[in-house]
Amino acid sequence: MTVVERLSFKGFSRSNNGQTRFAGQPYKLLLVANPKGGVGKSSLSVLLTAFSGLERVLFADIDPQQSTKLAFEAMFGEEATSNSLLEITNLGDIEKVIRKVAGQPKRTILIDTPAGMTPDAIAKQPLVSLLLVPVSSSAVEMRATFNFISGLLAKNYTVPILIVPNKIDDNSDLLRIIAEFGKLPCMLATPIPYDKNIEKLLAEQQFPGQLSDLRKAAFPLIRSINNAIKSPHLPASNLRQID
Repeated sequence: MTVVERLSFKGFSRSNNGQTRFAGQPYKLLLVANPKGGVGKSSLSVLLTAFSGLERVLFADIDPQQSTKLAFEAMFGEEATSNSLLEITNLGDIEKVIRKVAGQPKRTILIDTPAGMTPDAIAKQPLVSLLLVPVSSSAVEMRATFNFISGLLAKNYTVPILIVPNKIDDNSDLLRIIAEFGKLPCMLATPIPYDKNIEKLLAEQQFPGQLSDLRKAAFPLIRSINNAIKSPHLPASNLRQID
């Protein structure tokens, strides 16, 4: 497949093979967003930040609750947190961060956003490599998430969108999500399973010596996200599952 540029903006570019670059230097920026609270933004951010590789990932937590930052610190300590944390407070700092990070060994950036972020606020950030949108099979969550994604698409949002099923207990949960989002031109990630031990670890941040359960949940998800980033992002009319 021919590689074509799909975005060119102030020295930034994105091609249809998933590459994002600034001034020719590669970077990846993963944005975790959903206006609905309680959908699993911080849980997703913790899993990705902790297990994507400490040497490769920088993260920013602009949620006032700072759940991702606090969990990362509980896992790996203050020094590891300071080495991996980007001190930004809002999405307006994205361009500055990319200019600094592009082409560096740590060039994958993950940003955890607060609840209440509107499609307007997200759509103003075209430099994102992949938008991660967590959602469970709750009817309320699915409807709010559907409206959020539809609002982005109505604004001709160019960033590929990966829906991440969260707290999936069985196949019926996943089928409900597929039915809800089936007609949207998005991708569907490997789900985060519902596990009481994982939920307790994330809630109470009692991590030392108990990280194997989190790794087990994180690795399949990370694989599907990596594949989504590399996947050709061409116009499509239906939800596409990514393994």
